[in-house]
Amino acid sequence: MYKSSKVLLLIFFITISISCDEEKGKVVVKIGNENIYQSQIDSMITDELYQLRKEALKSYISKTLFEKEAKTRTLSTSELRELEIIQKAKKVNQADIDEYTMINNIEDFDYKQVKKALTNINRRFRFEVFIDSLKTAYNVKIIDNSSNPKMNAVDNLYSHSKNNNHYKVKLYFVADYNCPSCQNHYERILELCDSYNGKVQFNFVPYSSDLENEKVFFAEALAMQDKYWKLNGYLFQVNRLTDSIISNLIQLYSIDSSRLMLDYSNHINYIKVESNRKILENLKIYSVPTLIIDDIIIPGYTNSEELLQIINYKLLNI
Repeated sequence: MYKSSKVLLLIFFITISISCDEEKGKVVVKIGNENIYQSQIDSMITDELYQLRKEALKSYISKTLFEKEAKTRTLSTSELRELEIIQKAKKVNQADIDEYTMINNIEDFDYKQVKKALTNINRRFRFEVFIDSLKTAYNVKIIDNSSNPKMNAVDNLYSHSKNNNHYKVKLYFVADYNCPSCQNHYERILELCDSYNGKVQFNFVPYSSDLENEKVFFAEALAMQDKYWKLNGYLFQVNRLTDSIISNLIQLYSIDSSRLMLDYSNHINYIKVESNRKILENLKIYSVPTLIIDDIIIPGYTNSEELLQIINYKLLNI
């Protein structure tokens, strides 16, 4: 009886060992007596693999739906593109060009090149809207229970929220106080979010390419005295924080100067900024301004009309 128990126990441990190895996948490398499994390698590219699959799925769905719709209408795909994309895309006017060059602080530019770039942006957006309408018409259901590890990381970003009540959509504005284009975007995006009466939460994500950005840490010190939103916009306007500017701000806004200096050098603020930088790098965000609206990442310029359409689409599909 004792001997048979030992045999059963041995079989049990062998079975467990084999089962664990199967769960890990095939062995791809041996380092001495240690096995390196395919699953261990795959775990290192989870983010990239998810994004590639997502883009490939999106591209496949778009291509399939576009071809189906063309066939239904007895049109070629080029004819359908002309009819639904080129003709129906928003036409670029002088106001669009003025907004683009103003927001991006461009003074010397080629009019034709800017118009062509904006035309392409509008056509891409029209294509997305058209494909979304086809998804409804053809009853497309995406069965995908996997979570997006990258977008989950957005929730870990350290940010300052403008409103916390009845929001349905989260908008993150990633910006550097020393970026002129960020300043031009800031007021426009903030005003747009305010127009939704709390349905869109504006989150300001402080970004700095280096840890010597005095404005970032000054803003964090202000936040500890509930003065953040009173002066956040102002920090874009000054080239640098001189002693006289800081002194004037202390008097005007009744700031506790002793506490300000302690909070300014608080190490926790450095940790927050450095953590943001790493998360943004993981999201492949290397430039400012950048907008994140739920799962949509928008680097650089986006005109107001397009932003409104994206937000409205998100609000309708919650």
